[in-house]
Amino acid sequence: MEILDRALRATQNGVGRCVLLAGEAGIGKSHLAAELGDRATAVQFLIWQGYCSEQDSSFPYAPWIDALRAFLAPKSTAEAFEHH
Repeated sequence: MEILDRALRATQNGVGRCVLLAGEAGIGKSHLAAELGDRATAVQFLIWQGYCSEQDSSFPYAPWIDALRAFLAPKSTAEAFEHH
């Protein structure tokens, strides 16, 4: 968690990060990601979350599409394409 906290703080300071969580099934990756998401939300980050499974291996963008759908679903068409 310390490494993830450092990455979160760096991102808050404008230094982007990419972190890959990998490991055997059941080791706690989802729990760790949820904890990081809670911490990021607490400091006003917007969280996009997508899921994939082994069945999605032939569709490499599945988690990105899932995240976009979850983000855009509650918005009207006008809100989805609004420029800031």
